Amino acid sequence: MKTFNRTGNKIRHLITLLILFVVSLSHAQENFKLNETELEKINDVISAFENALKEKNASLLHEHLNPNFSCMGYAAPMGKNNVLPQVIQQMPKGGIEIVQSNKDSDSNYQLDLLLIKQVPLILELDMNFKILNLNQGSSKPSLTKSKSRSRSTKKPQQISLPFHLVDGFILVDAEINGKKGKLMFDTGNPNSFLLNNKYLELNKGENLGTGATGSGQSLELYSDEVKNIRIGHDYQIDSHPVQHADLGFTQIGIHSELMGFLGYEFMKDYEFVIDYDNQMIEMYLIDSAISSTFYEEGEIVVVLDFTTPFMSNIPYVNFDCNGKEITANFDTGNQGILHLNESKRIDFIKERVITEVTSKGMYGQPTDITVYSMNDLSYEGVKLKKIKNLILTDIQGIPITETSEFELGIGYQFLKNYRSVWNFETKKIVLLER
Repeated sequence: MKTFNRTGNKIRHLITLLILFVVSLSHAQENFKLNETELEKINDVISAFENALKEKNASLLHEHLNPNFSCMGYAAPMGKNNVLPQVIQQMPKGGIEIVQSNKDSDSNYQLDLLLIKQVPLILELDMNFKILNLNQGSSKPSLTKSKSRSRSTKKPQQISLPFHLVDGFILVDAEINGKKGKLMFDTGNPNSFLLNNKYLELNKGENLGTGATGSGQSLELYSDEVKNIRIGHDYQIDSHPVQHADLGFTQIGIHSELMGFLGYEFMKDYEFVIDYDNQMIEMYLIDSAISSTFYEEGEIVVVLDFTTPFMSNIPYVNFDCNGKEITANFDTGNQGILHLNESKRIDFIKERVITEVTSKGMYGQPTDITVYSMNDLSYEGVKLKKIKNLILTDIQGIPITETSEFELGIGYQFLKNYRSVWNFETKKIVLLER
């Protein structure tokens, strides 16, 4: 039985799954030819980066930072003092390949990095080899030394995914290597597939390093190639590379047959609508003949414009609530959470931004738990439906703005009020009437 003790809450909030990957040096190709001295200096920086990650201590990088260092879009001093320590905490060790290296007219260096063959980062160094900027890459670069496979890359124009709703989590029936189970449809996961090797028999031949979930569980990451994946209405993928880890704790906290996560890399080229009434996700290939023709203008409640300041799969939207600007992130693997310190919690209750109640049960489990509601959320003057049953968490995320101490994690408790249409290319989430 699931409980709502501290451990139970952490299991439930793992599903931010902001898993970031870094860093152990192995060179791939270089567009700009580095000389021996430059290579030595860059290796020194990478070594310091590795050590900071190993020790989870951002201060070990300080001597390598330019005074104007920025991190994930945040300028000095916030980039150094607030964002970098939390990024270092969330980044595990793993393999990195320098895919491209360039030098501009000011003798600054830009290194395009690929972390464990999956996640792109950009590291910029000044002429003295001090780090100017650490940021996420906008797209995954190709590796000339990667093994090529004769695999069709043609994507279907439409994918239909019926789902089961379990405690607000979206679970899709799947079959992998002949074994049946459930995959969570999780926009907060950056991978195509992150699989559970506690449930599936997968090869642990290649260790990719360690990772971490947003709720603090550590993961030992491996890669493998599965023979066959079936999901939804007869959608099939043959011979597909995947990452996997021991996610057995999700079988206890969420579903006994949870075999992993279906993430951003799978869905990013599609515009998709999530319908909680019919428990169906319809995905339409962007720019295909049927894209953006599956709803009428009269069904639209509001169109939300989002940004992705940290990771390309985590949308951020600014809302208003009783005159307060509320910055929220969206994640289908999130039930609905508040990041709020005690002082802000008290202030927001007094200012009627949130209301607080005690519940005797939550998601079908008997328990005494304090939950919160947000009654007056609006976007550009459009009032939105009340959000109920938000859980307060002390899990610390990356700061949202230089002044904000508040974060609303938007998931099931908000999204269930609408049919929501997601498009990561246009950076819009359209809320439709149910």
